[in-house]
Amino acid sequence: MKLRGCRIAAGVVLAALVAGCGGAGGDGTGTFSLQIGDTPVDGASRAVVTFDRVDLVGEGGRLTVWQGLETVDLERFGHCVLFDLVPPTTVPAGTYREIRLGIVARDDPRFRPTDERPYPNFVDLGADIRLLGMPGGEPAEATIPGPFVVPDGGSLGVLADLDLRRSLRAVASGEGVRYLLRPVLRTVEDARAAAIRGTVRKADGSAFSAAEAPVVYAWRGTGSLVDPTTDFVDAAKVVASAIPRPAGDPAEGEYCLGPLEPGTYRVTAVAGVETVAALDGALLDRWDGRYAPVEVAAPVTVGAGRTAEGVSFTLSPLY
Repeated sequence: MKLRGCRIAAGVVLAALVAGCGGAGGDGTGTFSLQIGDTPVDGASRAVVTFDRVDLVGEGGRLTVWQGLETVDLERFGHCVLFDLVPPTTVPAGTYREIRLGIVARDDPRFRPTDERPYPNFVDLGADIRLLGMPGGEPAEATIPGPFVVPDGGSLGVLADLDLRRSLRAVASGEGVRYLLRPVLRTVEDARAAAIRGTVRKADGSAFSAAEAPVVYAWRGTGSLVDPTTDFVDAAKVVASAIPRPAGDPAEGEYCLGPLEPGTYRVTAVAGVETVAALDGALLDRWDGRYAPVEVAAPVTVGAGRTAEGVSFTLSPLY
C-alpha cells in the first residue's frame, strides 16, 4: 500500500524549469519519483518531519521537482509501507549527483500547529514530545548522495528509508534532554527493491508486552549481532531493522524488512530491546537479556524486486 497526497504546485514549478534547466546534461526527459519511510525506534510512537521542497542536483545546478508543505509522521510508514513525497514527475534525463530535501524551521509561518502536531518537527516518546532541532540551524536540508540516473524516456523511482536511530542525537540542555535531527537516509531504486517478511512469536503463544517488544535486524558481518560484553546491538553491522506489529493489531507479530538492496543478509530477532542514548548522544539498542536472540539457520538471499517470505522466529525466555 502506498499513500499519495496532492501535488498541484509541483507541476507549476517544473513547467518553468524542465526546458532550460539542463541539470542532468541531456536533452530528453524521464520520470522521477521519491517515496520515504522510516526505520522505527523503540519507545517512539511518532516521528514527525515537515518537508517543503525536493531538489535534484546535477551538472547544471538545482532542479526543484516538488515544493509545498508536507508534514509526515514517519513512524506510520514502517512494514515496507512508504509515503509518496514526490509522485511521478517529468524531469530532464541524465545523471544527478544528489537529492536534497528541505526541512522547515520551527517558526515557519506556513506551518499551522494543532494539538496533535504542535511542532513541524518532533519525536513523541510517550511520556513527552521532544522538539527536533537541526545541527546546522533552521531551515535545514537532508542530502541523499547519488548518483541517480533518470533514463531518457524511462523512469527512476527512489525509495528512501530514514534511519531514525542514526539520525537522532540526544543532547543535554538547560531544559533537559533535547534531540537533534541529522537525517541519515538509505536509498534503493524502486526496480531493485527487495524485502524480507515473516513473524515473531513467543514460544508459549502469549503476546509480547511493551517492555519485551522484539526487533528484527537484517545485518552483515561476522560473530554475534549482540555484543556479549555490553548487551548492545552492534549498530555498525545493521543494514535495516523492523519492529513487529504489536499485540492487539490484526497482524500481530508480523514484520517486513525493506526496502533492501538485493543480496544476502543474516536475520536475527531480539526481544526486550530498549533504545538508549550513548555518551556521544547516539541512540543504540540494548538487549535486556530476558529472551535469547534467534538467528535464522542460514543467511537469507533475496533478488531484485523479490520478497523472501516466511522468515519467522519463535522466542523463548531465558528466565
